[in-house]
Amino acid sequence: MNKNQYYLPHKIKNYVEWQLEHYYSDKAALADYKSGFMPNGVSSLSPTGGVKTGTSDPTARSAISLATNAYIASTERSLAAIEAALKRCDATDIKLITLVYWKRTHTVEGAAMVANTTTWPAYRRINKMLYRIAMEMGVINI
Repeated sequence: MNKNQYYLPHKIKNYVEWQLEHYYSDKAALADYKSGFMPNGVSSLSPTGGVKTGTSDPTARSAISLATNAYIASTERSLAAIEAALKRCDATDIKLITLVYWKRTHTVEGAAMVANTTTWPAYRRINKMLYRIAMEMGVINI
């Protein structure tokens, strides 16, 4: 196996690690953000009785806002990329990712001990996972 098979340039690796670390908080923040777009039942009539400018259908306004919001689109793409990569992981990979990136309680060496593996395979597994996420995100190409 090629030692550099899962090599990522430093800036890309940092970006992917940041996305992975913040996966759960981004997922929760996105759900909260989207809930702010839901219609609130307030009338779309102006105080004088005329319809306010724009569409008078609050559901349509919400749908347009959700569909065209750059933050939502970007965050959904990142979350989907991470989820697609996670589907291809085994229990050891998930344990390593959980301890190193999500709980942030262990170094790779410490997580390797908990996952009953040695340091080199743990680094290789993590680098492979980061590489998969980067590919799913489209920040690298084979």
